[in-house]
Amino acid sequence: MGAASDAVERSARGASLLMVLVLGQRIVTFTMNTLITRTVNAEVLGFASSDMELLLATLLFMSRESFRLLAIRITVPEAPAVVRAARRQELLNVAWGPVPLGLTLCGAASVALLWPGLLAGLSSDARLSALFVVAGAALETLAEPVYILATTSLQYGARATAEGAGVLLKCCVTFVLVWAGWGLPAFGFAQLVYGAVLLVVYWRWMLVEGMGGQVAALRGVTSVASLLPGPA
Repeated sequence: MGAASDAVERSARGASLLMVLVLGQRIVTFTMNTLITRTVNAEVLGFASSDMELLLATLLFMSRESFRLLAIRITVPEAPAVVRAARRQELLNVAWGPVPLGLTLCGAASVALLWPGLLAGLSSDARLSALFVVAGAALETLAEPVYILATTSLQYGARATAEGAGVLLKCCVTFVLVWAGWGLPAFGFAQLVYGAVLLVVYWRWMLVEGMGGQVAALRGVTSVASLLPGPA
């Protein structure tokens, strides 16, 4: 009963935290867009907000969405150590699933963008920006195992910290590079920075808290090797 009420309380706190995160992201993004509207022409903004977002969303959705849904169905119960270890390993195996698939998709997209004569209608700036986006998606994919472990353990603070820092730095980088005259590649590079922030913050959380015994569902995970996929 205590564990159930604690889970409900953490879920409620997490929902409130994520609502604040979404609101903060919208405010920061709106402010940045307002500041750079007069500097960037409509064609650049259109490509950045539609084509680049579509490319990013497609890569991430295809690589991780099914694994996220599957991970939600796996719980690590209060049970004997052997049972807990088996269920935890099952969760780890699912958490790592997006990595090979996501990196393969990002690799294929990179080849398509770099292949001579393919996608010939793209300008050099659009091609470079798209490559930055693909690289950013690859970094987000490498952070996905920790995202899944943190979310299924109801550790919403990790997500709020990672995404909050990522959006803030992404907007700052976009603003600075646009004013520096980068044009379209500024948006792609900012997405790459966002992916790098997620990767660093999530894995720092895992190394400090996840493997530090502070998360009940991850107790027994004491090294990077014990985070890797393997037989359940």
